[in-house]
Amino acid sequence: MNALTAFLDVGQVYGSDNTKARFLRDLTSDQGLLRVNTQYTDNSRELLPFYTMDTNMCATRARITNDSTATEVPCFVAGDERSNENVGLTALHTLFLREHNRLARALADINPHWNGERLYQEARKIMGGYSQVITVRDYLPPIVGPDFIDSHLSTYPGYDEDVDPSMANVFATAAYRFAHLMIQPFMFRLDEQYQDHPEFPSPLLHKAFFTPWRVVFEGGVDPLIRGLVGHQAKLNTQKHMMTDELRDRLFKFTRYNQWRKFCGLSQPKNRYQLSKVLKNKDLAKNLLDLYGRTDNIDVWLGGVAEPFVPGGRVGPLFACLIATQFQRIRTGDRLWWENTGVFTEAQGNSLRETSLARIICDNTGITEVPEKPFLYRPRGSGYTQCEKISAFDLSPWRENAQYSHGSLGPPGPRGPSGPPGPPGTVAKVAFSVRLGNDNPKTGGAIRFHDILYNGQKSYNTKTGIFTCPQTGVYEFQFHCPIREKKANKNPGMDLMRNKSMVLHSFNTLQGSFIIASGNMYIKLVTGDYVYLVPSNGGNGMTKDCLFLGHLLFTE
Repeated sequence: MNALTAFLDVGQVYGSDNTKARFLRDLTSDQGLLRVNTQYTDNSRELLPFYTMDTNMCATRARITNDSTATEVPCFVAGDERSNENVGLTALHTLFLREHNRLARALADINPHWNGERLYQEARKIMGGYSQVITVRDYLPPIVGPDFIDSHLSTYPGYDEDVDPSMANVFATAAYRFAHLMIQPFMFRLDEQYQDHPEFPSPLLHKAFFTPWRVVFEGGVDPLIRGLVGHQAKLNTQKHMMTDELRDRLFKFTRYNQWRKFCGLSQPKNRYQLSKVLKNKDLAKNLLDLYGRTDNIDVWLGGVAEPFVPGGRVGPLFACLIATQFQRIRTGDRLWWENTGVFTEAQGNSLRETSLARIICDNTGITEVPEKPFLYRPRGSGYTQCEKISAFDLSPWRENAQYSHGSLGPPGPRGPSGPPGPPGTVAKVAFSVRLGNDNPKTGGAIRFHDILYNGQKSYNTKTGIFTCPQTGVYEFQFHCPIREKKANKNPGMDLMRNKSMVLHSFNTLQGSFIIASGNMYIKLVTGDYVYLVPSNGGNGMTKDCLFLGHLLFTE
């Protein structure tokens, strides 16, 4: 039986039952904090508390380092029992412990009359909102691709008590295991320049299991967080499939074709049809040599064998199963951040702007990060300094103005300069345009008429198309208020490259409007064209719709 909840409620931080949640709290004060380590810190920053167990399965330092005199430490404890499984997980658990405590202290500053219980619960609620926003807006789109975001996870439909949000077995044991094929053989640790750390080399993955001492004695979490955002995941393609090593999975799960049928996909019956689905004749032959018949193929192996959907990192079967699961989690959660009454409108607006990059900046010594940590970007193109990333706005949580503090004191001394950044990009390409009129005509690219900046004249207001003048990696953004129409339940916007959709908008409700927004890095070659089109009745746009793009770097 699974003791974890299916909801995106940050159970990995707080636990999934009241007993564990209470155990993790610091009840020695009335400040709403989580317990922290009382023996060690990470450059004066908090670490997870230690387990108190008779048997210490994390006493691995002497064995791994071949030093019989090495000091051992106990396992850390967090809301999820797997927080010690590898030091990457440990680093993330530590990051979110610190963020809870940062929020609790900040809430106490603006609401000094709140007691510890109120501070704890409000900080925990905000953390849950973080998780929901970041998962749906930032993490899932590059996994399942824009088509499945459009069909399953676009505009929030509201809470439905008849939707079962519990975890499907095929999701937990097959589809969501796709990421196991993306894990690198090293747990990378990088220095302030995002280069291999000279003092603490990157250990092999199998030497990073149950090793909390690497965090305590080997540089803390900063090198690990840099390694997670500054290194690409392993590329999971058909060339990396090793079917002979997976014979023991025969008949373990419901068959591949049964779940293809569930998702409305074709069910290949022979080698020719399987070759068409996989777009790989050799792989189809190997699978049939292994399984005998297409109906015997294991759902996990069949799923990871499929070519990626456009803009995603999984095939159509797993994209369907993953998107369906998160769709049900969102719709079946009465405490979803967008559900009426869960947060105030102002609080919802703050949550909408939250970012994992800001959480990293607030809780580590890292001074520059990619603004979208889930999307790999080489530092050579320039990361964003933390001081330029907007802080999370807690003002909507201020309960009563009479308790606010007095005027601000004088500014403190200027901090030390950060490390030198990379050389700038020579080529300059950018545009920023505003729609300028309500309800634009449908059919083809949306034509934005008001030019805010178009110095290189790369955006054509007559056609609505940006034409790439310089090969490189570009960033595009759009933010469009759409008048909600009952006949159109899911209006939105699609970002197109040439004739293919690369991103469907992230839609949220604000009063009588749907806000369709998006942000994407795209590699273009000279002559490629990019534009926006409405989807599902998105032509209800207002004149304040914005579209902008610029060159990040050349390769």
